[in-house]
Amino acid sequence: MKKILALLFLVALTAGKIFAQGFTLTPDGFVNTNDEGKGFVVFETTGTQQELYNKAKTYLMKLYRSPKDVLSESAPETITINGISTDAVQKKAMGMVAVSYDMNYTIVLQFKDGKVRVDAPSFSLYSDGSGKPIKMYLKGKSNGGVGSEVINTIYNTKGQLKAKYAKDQLESFFNDYIQSLINGMNESVKEDW
Repeated sequence: MKKILALLFLVALTAGKIFAQGFTLTPDGFVNTNDEGKGFVVFETTGTQQELYNKAKTYLMKLYRSPKDVLSESAPETITINGISTDAVQKKAMGMVAVSYDMNYTIVLQFKDGKVRVDAPSFSLYSDGSGKPIKMYLKGKSNGGVGSEVINTIYNTKGQLKAKYAKDQLESFFNDYIQSLINGMNESVKEDW
């Protein structure tokens, strides 16, 4: 009985470590949640470099409407994803969407035998707004709408969090995206025609 409990504990601990990997947004960009000194996350899995590259490419080709416009590759080492997500971050006021930001993002995947490395994503947020463009930067000073465009920030110049909603939504977007990618690569999808 003790062996079974120990085995279940070990499995739960391992599963928790696998799913706990991801990114946290800081004033300096995304960092590894478990090791803030790293700007990447490594997932260990089975397969050769070429097999992992092929699995990722297959998954991503199905994910995007026009993959040739989104994916750049250097087989079998790297795939770079340059995507767009509409309404990726939403600011609400009184329960209604006040601003909805579209996002351009870049994610770089690197492959080795038994490993997939995901570099910290980069992003830019923007909205057409009503009358003038609205941009949200990672760190800086908001302009209160004065000027030809509205500038908002997630962190101020001192590194204090000013837009928790944006931080939470960005972390959720990228961590969910990466987990879906890893899950999609690990699934052996067999289509019977």
